[in-house]
Amino acid sequence: MNSLQLRILKKEKKIKRMKNNQFFQNQEKLEAHYCLNEKPLETEYYDILNVSVTATPEEIKKAYRKMALKYHPDKNPDNKEAEDMFKKISEAYQILSDPEKRTKYNKYGKSESGETMMDPGEFFKQQFGGDRFTEYIGDLMIAGEFSDAVNGEGGDMNNPEELEKMRKERREKQNKRVKELVEKLLKKISIHTENVKPYLNNPVELKEREKESLNSFRKIISIEAEELKYESFGIELLHSIGYIYKLKANQAIYQYKSENGAIHKKIFGYTNKFTSKMKERSHVISETVNTVKSAYDLKSSFEKIQIQDLKNEANENLTEEEKRRLKDQLEQEAALKGLNMIWKSSKLEIENTLIEVCDVIFGDTTVSSIEMKERAKAILTIGEVFEKTELQPEMPVTTKA
Repeated sequence: MNSLQLRILKKEKKIKRMKNNQFFQNQEKLEAHYCLNEKPLETEYYDILNVSVTATPEEIKKAYRKMALKYHPDKNPDNKEAEDMFKKISEAYQILSDPEKRTKYNKYGKSESGETMMDPGEFFKQQFGGDRFTEYIGDLMIAGEFSDAVNGEGGDMNNPEELEKMRKERREKQNKRVKELVEKLLKKISIHTENVKPYLNNPVELKEREKESLNSFRKIISIEAEELKYESFGIELLHSIGYIYKLKANQAIYQYKSENGAIHKKIFGYTNKFTSKMKERSHVISETVNTVKSAYDLKSSFEKIQIQDLKNEANENLTEEEKRRLKDQLEQEAALKGLNMIWKSSKLEIENTLIEVCDVIFGDTTVSSIEMKERAKAILTIGEVFEKTELQPEMPVTTKA
């Protein structure tokens, strides 16, 4: 049994141990550790996830997956009720999956279980993947900009020196972020690259070892993707990361083919690399246009709210309840478009960052072309797994009576 197979076996055993851990079967220890009680002040979050107030962390996680699958926006397009329910499910899971927050909720109820004004950076992190995606996308720059805007710390936008200072700080933060993500991605793919390294100078042996290593690596990434897909915007993030990884990895593979092998392979490599580069530019332009369009859509929604306010003031035939209902509908529409704009902006930032990360990895001149090819194949494997990941029905979970 090789090292990769051992890693898979260890990961599967770890998951099994978590499910069968007697600690979570012992109610006394469970209560002592999580400060649970059978009569919390309120049960709204438990009701949303359809679990008992004494549910174990594993039961809560299973219930969340089941409910998230049922109400996920991908499975309920243009369904406002399902979208609202999905948000409630995410909120309930955020509280009940955290021992400290769950304890506060049980003791003091919803109003005291979490901060009413969440830090903007934390909001973006929880909204788009949570901590689980940090190793792939880092901390979003847009979160910091949003936080500065909310707190009035954005600087003087009319001062050229202030703007230049802000740009410099932003670039430094982004460079640090890219460097950290490069290190994390290289560490992740080292599972494969280190496994085949002893055979790089033996083409026959490498071909056999490479196939075996990539198959094992794919299994590890598949297990990870199955966990990541249940995070907030998990599927969207996986597909976005997967798309860029595939695009950049294929470019590196085409580069390898253009520099090695027979003349027809070199021509094939050059042609495909050029096509892939054009595809990358087209994709970035398309995503930029979509982001700008979503911003205009949001602006239009706010203008509708202002117009409705004027109409409400001028129309004496409508009751206050009717006026409020009309405005509520427009505010809900604006909220949805606002979230869409934030997602589009975040997605654009994430993809541009991943392009930078891959350019650093595949632009490393200290690495041989054959080793670079193995880097590319490992990243391509991650991309293929992520891009193909979809929501699927979960097995039934134990719910409260």
